[in-house]
Amino acid sequence: MGERDLSQKTLSHAILWTVACFCRTTDATITRHHVPRPRGWKP
Repeated sequence: MGERDLSQKTLSHAILWTVACFCRTTDATITRHHVPRPRGWKP
């Protein structure tokens, strides 16, 4: 995510959470609002 390195555990959690959030919507595509922010990450 940008210049930050993510561990495999953090990345896999983000992917699973993204898909779970997407599946609970009626959206046709996955967008950035489905992707969780890692703890401590500030844009």
